[in-house]
Amino acid sequence: MARQAILGVAAACAAFVGLAATTASADPKWGGPYGGGYYVGGDYDRGGYGRGGYGYDYSVDRLMQREDRLAQQIRYLSRDGRFNRWEAANAWRGLNEARAQTSREAREHGRILPAGDYYRIAERLDRVDAFVRHEARDFD
Repeated sequence: MARQAILGVAAACAAFVGLAATTASADPKWGGPYGGGYYVGGDYDRGGYGRGGYGYDYSVDRLMQREDRLAQQIRYLSRDGRFNRWEAANAWRGLNEARAQTSREAREHGRILPAGDYYRIAERLDRVDAFVRHEARDFD
């Protein structure tokens, strides 16, 4: 009798775990109905394996907004005297390269980019952002 009770509890636990996994995979913030994915709370995006499968697309507008914010930062730091000529030129060069790539990809794909192209541009912007933050911190 005790053995049957233990097996019953084990079966119930396995069913509960299976139900929880099914519920999590159907929840859009955990990767959508296709499973996989990871939690994407806040402003973070799904990776290539998110809700729409590997071909999930991303908006060019988000990249352009980020590029505009970086341009404002570089302008402010240059006007404030916290960037010398070399630092400002290097930051602008990196930002302009990312902007050019965004424009090329937008011409090719329209306003929505494939995940791989989106993340390549986002990584460029990450490098520019890291440079700007590092050089601004060196001034302080």
